[in-house]
This record gives sequence, C-alpha cells and structure tokens, in this order.
Amino acid sequence: MTCLVSPATYPSKKALTAAVAERPGHVWITDPSIFPGSRGEFTAEALQPGESVCVTNHPKRSWFAKVGRTAAGRLYVK
Repeated sequence: MTCLVSPATYPSKKALTAAVAERPGHVWITDPSIFPGSRGEFTAEALQPGESVCVTNHPKRSWFAKVGRTAAGRLYVK
C-alpha cells in the first residue's frame, strides 16, 4: 500500500530527498492501512536494511517516491 507524507512539509520529491538525507528521524511516514500489520506512523530512520516503502503527497498525489534502506544501511529516495 502507498504510504503518505505531509504535502505541506514535502511539497516535492526533491524536498523529501533532501529531508531524508539530512534528518531521517524527522521524516514522518504514515501507513493508512486498516489491516493487521500496518505500521501506523514511523520515521524514515526506522526502515530496516533491505526494506522500502512507496510514498506520496496525500491528497494531491502529484508525485510518488520509493524510500528505502540498502542492505549496507544507507537510506535512499528514488
């Protein structure tokens, strides 16, 4: 499921990329799923090695990004 980030805080994918690089513990991501296993709210820093999530700026959905952590532990935004 596509997760959500605040469009007021991250108006563009470029802004999200900069925030993840500078302060990943302050980048809040929301998993809106109502089903068991939903992560609720978490920070980009909480992603485990090899894990990634798709995010968008809700409700506009004018851009999408994949936020993840490499096996080596580096965070990225694609």
